[in-house]
Amino acid sequence: MPMASAQDDVTATDVVDRESLRAFVRASKRFYLEEVQSSSRDTATQMLRSEDGPWKTNEIYVFIVNRNGVMLMHGADSTRDGENMYDLEDANGVMMVRELIAAANDNGGYVEYLFDNPAIEGDEEIGSPKVGYAELMDGSGLDGDSTVIIGAGYYN
Repeated sequence: MPMASAQDDVTATDVVDRESLRAFVRASKRFYLEEVQSSSRDTATQMLRSEDGPWKTNEIYVFIVNRNGVMLMHGADSTRDGENMYDLEDANGVMMVRELIAAANDNGGYVEYLFDNPAIEGDEEIGSPKVGYAELMDGSGLDGDSTVIIGAGYYN
C-alpha cells in the first residue's frame, strides 16, 4: 500500500533531528495500526522489532506504553514488556515516561532526558542526552485501554 507522502517514508535510519523523529513516530504508528488490522498485533510487534526492517536500527526503535506507564512493546528489549516504567527517572530527575505521556496527551511532543546509549561505553550510570517524541494512538486490543502512547527517541 503506498504511503501518503514522501515524509511518510521516514524509517529508523532517517532519524537525525526532531522533525525526522516525529515523522518516524507517525509513520510507525500508521504502519502498526494497518498491520494490526490486516494481520495481528503479534505480527506488527515482530515487524517493529525486526533488525532487518525499517522500524529499528541501532539505538532508534519504537515503544508503546499505556497511560499508566506500563511498557506494552519495547522495540529494542522485549524483556521490558509488561514492566511499569512510570517512575523511571534520569540522573537529572527527569521523570521521562511521565513526561512522554504528558507530551502525548498534549497533542504529541518532545521530552529531553538522559538515557543509557548502547553505542557509548561508560554512560550506563548517567546516560547520554536523548530526545524522545510521543503521541497518542488507538490502543484497541492492546491493553484494554482505548488509547496508548507510541514514541521513539534519538541521541543528540
